[in-house]
Amino acid sequence: MEQFKNPDVTVKFLDQFEDLKIKASLMETSLKVNASKMNVIDTLFGTKNCYDLGLVHEMLKFKGLRNTQLLKILRSYNVLDMDNMPRQEFIDKRFFRVVESKVNQASHTVMIKRVYVYQSGLTFIEKIVKKFEGDKHAKTK
Repeated sequence: MEQFKNPDVTVKFLDQFEDLKIKASLMETSLKVNASKMNVIDTLFGTKNCYDLGLVHEMLKFKGLRNTQLLKILRSYNVLDMDNMPRQEFIDKRFFRVVESKVNQASHTVMIKRVYVYQSGLTFIEKIVKKFEGDKHAKTK
């Protein structure tokens, strides 16, 4: 509290506080605008617990795990193919979902495939990464 006796510190604090209020307001507005889009996506995926494979590495309990490392691990355990698409058996077990979309650009159509992971898939991936970490430590001993 002693710091706020200095008018420069107080003004700087109030400016930062005002900036944060504006950012919060913008985020709230963005959430409201995108709510209907999110509902359509939830309906498309059939679940609200579906995550983009590209973000899964951030959700796991392993610090410092990069997306490229995770994909390499999943390929080495034969969960993903060389195109980073899940093998059919893991889709059938409802660990993953592949969504294809077509986008028309000028004179041609572009096909985009996105891989999403269900909650059960997150648990499955965590088990694989734990196994990989255990195997890695066993090899170094």
